[in-house]
Amino acid sequence: MPTSRRTPPTAWRLWAARLAPGPLCGREQHSRDHGGHMLEQLVGQWLDRYQIVELLGEGGMGGVFRARDATLQRDVAIKVMHAHFARQPNFQERFLQEARTAARLDHPGIVKVYDFGQSESLLYIVMELIRGQNLRDFVAELQSAGRQLPLTEAIQIVRQVCLAIDYAHRQGILHRDIKPDNIMLKSEPSEGLPFRPVLTDLGLAKLAEGGLVTLEGTSMGTPAYMSPEQAIGEKTDARSDVYSLGVLLYELTVGRLPFPARTLTEAIRYHTKEPPPPPRSLRPDLPEALEQLILKALDKDPARRFPDAAGMAEALGRVLTTLLSTPTVTPAEGVATVMETAPSRGPSVLAQFPQASAPPTEDRLSVLLPDGTLRTVPLKAELTIGRAPQNDLALDYGNISRQHARIQYDGKDYKVTDLNSTNGTFLGNVKLLPGVPEVWTPDKALRIGDVWLRLERAARPEGATVGTAGTIATPRAPEGPKGATRIAAFVGTPELSVEPGGSAAATLTILNQGPVVDHFQVSVAGLPSSWVPALPPLIRLLPGAKQAVTVTIRPPRTPESRAGTYGFSIRVVSQDAPDQVAEVPVKLTVAPFYQSHAELRPQRLATGRAGTVAIENRGNCPQSYTVTLEEKGEDLRFEPAQTQVTIPEGQTASAEFRAQPRKRRLIGGQKSHPFTAKVASASGEAHALAGEILSRGLIPAWLPPLVVIPLIALCVAMASLLIKAPVIESITVDPPAPLAGQPVTVRWVVQNAQTIELRPLVSGLDAARGSYTFPRGFGTSTSFTLVATNRFGSSERQVNVPVLAPTATPEPEPGAPVVEEWSVFPIRITKGEQVTIRWRLSNAESATLQPFGTVDLVGEMQDTPQVTTRYTLIAVNKGKTVQKSQEVVVEEPAPSAPVVNAFSVEPAEVILGTGAVVRLTWDVQNADSVAIEPGLGPVGPVGSRELPAPSGDTVYTLVARNAGGEVRSQALVRVFAPTATPQPTETPTPAPTVTPTPQPSWEHPITLLERRTVYNIRLTKAGPIYVQAAWSGTQGELSLIINGPGKAGAYARQDGTSPLSVSYNVTEADLAAGNWWRVTVASFGSGQASGDIQIKYESGSSSPLFGHQFAVGPGRGSSVTVAVAHRLLPDSAATLRAEASWTGTPAQLTLDISSLWHRSPYASRTGPSPLTVSYDAPDAELDQGDMWIFTLTSPSAPNAQGNIKLYYPTRFLTIIGEIGGIRLPGP
Repeated sequence: MPTSRRTPPTAWRLWAARLAPGPLCGREQHSRDHGGHMLEQLVGQWLDRYQIVELLGEGGMGGVFRARDATLQRDVAIKVMHAHFARQPNFQERFLQEARTAARLDHPGIVKVYDFGQSESLLYIVMELIRGQNLRDFVAELQSAGRQLPLTEAIQIVRQVCLAIDYAHRQGILHRDIKPDNIMLKSEPSEGLPFRPVLTDLGLAKLAEGGLVTLEGTSMGTPAYMSPEQAIGEKTDARSDVYSLGVLLYELTVGRLPFPARTLTEAIRYHTKEPPPPPRSLRPDLPEALEQLILKALDKDPARRFPDAAGMAEALGRVLTTLLSTPTVTPAEGVATVMETAPSRGPSVLAQFPQASAPPTEDRLSVLLPDGTLRTVPLKAELTIGRAPQNDLALDYGNISRQHARIQYDGKDYKVTDLNSTNGTFLGNVKLLPGVPEVWTPDKALRIGDVWLRLERAARPEGATVGTAGTIATPRAPEGPKGATRIAAFVGTPELSVEPGGSAAATLTILNQGPVVDHFQVSVAGLPSSWVPALPPLIRLLPGAKQAVTVTIRPPRTPESRAGTYGFSIRVVSQDAPDQVAEVPVKLTVAPFYQSHAELRPQRLATGRAGTVAIENRGNCPQSYTVTLEEKGEDLRFEPAQTQVTIPEGQTASAEFRAQPRKRRLIGGQKSHPFTAKVASASGEAHALAGEILSRGLIPAWLPPLVVIPLIALCVAMASLLIKAPVIESITVDPPAPLAGQPVTVRWVVQNAQTIELRPLVSGLDAARGSYTFPRGFGTSTSFTLVATNRFGSSERQVNVPVLAPTATPEPEPGAPVVEEWSVFPIRITKGEQVTIRWRLSNAESATLQPFGTVDLVGEMQDTPQVTTRYTLIAVNKGKTVQKSQEVVVEEPAPSAPVVNAFSVEPAEVILGTGAVVRLTWDVQNADSVAIEPGLGPVGPVGSRELPAPSGDTVYTLVARNAGGEVRSQALVRVFAPTATPQPTETPTPAPTVTPTPQPSWEHPITLLERRTVYNIRLTKAGPIYVQAAWSGTQGELSLIINGPGKAGAYARQDGTSPLSVSYNVTEADLAAGNWWRVTVASFGSGQASGDIQIKYESGSSSPLFGHQFAVGPGRGSSVTVAVAHRLLPDSAATLRAEASWTGTPAQLTLDISSLWHRSPYASRTGPSPLTVSYDAPDAELDQGDMWIFTLTSPSAPNAQGNIKLYYPTRFLTIIGEIGGIRLPGP
């Protein structure tokens, strides 16, 4: 048997031999320092849905594992951080920021990040699993074999890494640690290489702008690859990564690093001071152009390097083109070979097969086994080869895969396809690409493991066929000589499946069968264009060359992506000869998905009235739904109780129903019957819609009380004649807040009392006396109890006397001007609007108003600025200056925005307490919606409206919106206190001082409804509203509802037991309908519930975020609470006051002031709107606690809306966090 000479392995033969054995992704150096043993213990454990299979490598930050994704049934790589890092402050936040940064990258040259998260104390990132080795290990193997990376292949690797780095730079990310250890070799052909270099470790990547930024003055990375500015801790940019790419290119082309830096100190010295050895001094055959390129990338001045990685890639492309056109570069050593090869005996192996005495009568295979045995196997249309016994040709050898290769006959040629085998399939000396058919001719030997095969063809008449194969495209050739076809195209998987919203990828291999370099354009025919998000770019192929590209199909998750099978074709067109076209037929199966929306209309209806359940099929196939109506009790009968309906995809249908009482009540008012409409689909979807049926008794509920109430009144009258307990009608202290030592008089009005006691100060006073004076007053704030007594009993009430210490009034600085008034309104206008400026000065010699010049000390003027302008008032007196300034922002209206022709308020100034009204007048053009706040809400484009004059200075804002934009205009009403008129007397006395009307410390809208607690929110921006509630009580199930102005029903609603949550994302379109939103806690049962609620609207609101208590029950409404924190000034009392106004029913409500430590109210009043109550809280009361409650309650089922204002001293810290709490009516 003749011996064959082995050819020396090329670089990529070594790579191919090392590619298969082990799966790696960013393999780190193995170490077993801190945390190493703990990481090994993770093998076999679960991190969420990922099962750890094996530890691939470990580094300073953590370990990399191979894991199995149980949901998607695929292998992944998981990087797990050491636990001691996760315990460091802010590390978790920085880790998640890094993971989000990497996850948003989508480039074939950068490892894909699938997921990230935290399981107990472990932080992890889930990445693409790349099977292969890194560039560092591969180059080391080459060097140990005495070989060097071919020059053209080194240039191709760095060029592709440059393109990946440039993509990361354009996403605002710097890598900062580019080195061979962080470049994996992925088994995927790319741009002339049989693999793709993939950048795997972005552990040091940081956002270049915003987010987490590496601080100046620190350095990160590997010393040998650092840029000078990175080594000394200066600010870095894309040119720092260009320097590291230059180090990488130097190492791959020259065979050594430019600087042997191992520590940070050495890195600073070498990179900032030492020039690199010229590459041609170490490798003389290096092209001069490549040397200049390397030295430019390694320039110590960033300004003289390539400005970005894209520029370096472009320069490398030019050098590569020159090298490939140079005759000295042989295809065996360059990228033009494309295919990886393995050690073989070459064509001489064919000589080992015996020569047949005559041509075979049928096509067959001659099989040469490792022991020299020869077998003959007849061929057929398709034949499979592998280690498994079910193959047509079973070869039970360890280096042959179970399903290794397939041979197919297309009627003309035999084609061999590698079935993604472990050790590869070799035709001649060329390793086949997995899944790509190759034509097999008798002059080439086929090697599978250590088994050799030879193709023997039988002589047959022209046109005879054996069989056909279905995965090869038939090119359309122009009319002309036979064999003029220039394109061959193949699809590895001609049948695809996809779920809407997901993607399916068809791998298309294109072969240039023409005699010249050609460019090919890929397109898809037979599918909607929106299903193909992007097509491969123009493909350039040398004659005889091939390339695999991916065509991605992504149908949207909408009803238009109907379930079913679609036939389409992938077309490949030659740009050199446009009439050369190859079409590959492909089948796409779109899987069904199920999604629906159901709504109950209306949610509350009377018995006998028709209701509907509207169902929208948002899936991509027809769906059957069953609607079932259920009531918790057995009071109602539904007609029909169950309905079935079938709805095509993308359409809506309704099921109508009515409810009737099974037994009519004799006596009673309106009664609520909660029910549930359950919607179930054939696919398993379910909706539960809560509703309410209202029924009434035959005899109204108000009739029996008409008989009972007179009897009760008679009993009460008789009791009042027999028993007359003391009644304390009022107590006053004069003065209410005396100075220390000032006489204090206590006055009282009592009924049915004999004696008065001011406990513990004075006792035995005659009730008829009516007053008592403490002539020396009190030294400090004092509390006592007034007790009224008669023979039937006693009544008592607490009295608090706050005593004030005299304080000195600070004198103003002598000679300085005083600015008594300065206002500029409005401060944000649309171009063309007018601005009003008012000022009033005293104790000033002169005044200047910029940009106008000198003005009077008191004045007002109007201006129409065309650009953003700052107005400055300067007052001067005796060399001392006071300055006030205000900027007015002028906005340019959009061309199609609304136009506000007029918006005014008359009169612009009113006197408080005169019963005045103001009239708003407006005229708007080209607006879809117009709203005026406060007071009016949505209005028409033109109008005029009168409103009661406000109690304080008020800015009315008009907002006009359309599709072209939004325009705002404002009008101001100023409110003045009335001027007191002195009474004529014989002796002239100074005019009394009029105290300005106090402004409320806090105010908030209120709504009182039966069985509901309502919170009013005025949004300033679009964004989410989050509501969470937890409660206890006899009413187990409640409803959380979010309502807004643009919709009659709820925007969002959730029914259920505690705890319960609901949320809704308010869009700009929702906000255009109005900015008042409501959050309601509702009960549709007869029980009671109380608990806590949290409401958040972080995007912006005129109300604060809050959390507090609530309660709901029959006949109970909402209230408002405010918490007052510890006093800032010691030994001082406080006056607390509340004002409420409302419209609706009932006409009279009760407003009281109480605390958490006192069961009965300190002060309470019942009456019509408006209603006011106040209480002088003494120091003794304030010492007991800091939570005071202002409560508005209703004696009957309420339906009222209004506003509440609270007044308290500014020296109190106010926590407006208890808004909307409920105080139930008590004794």
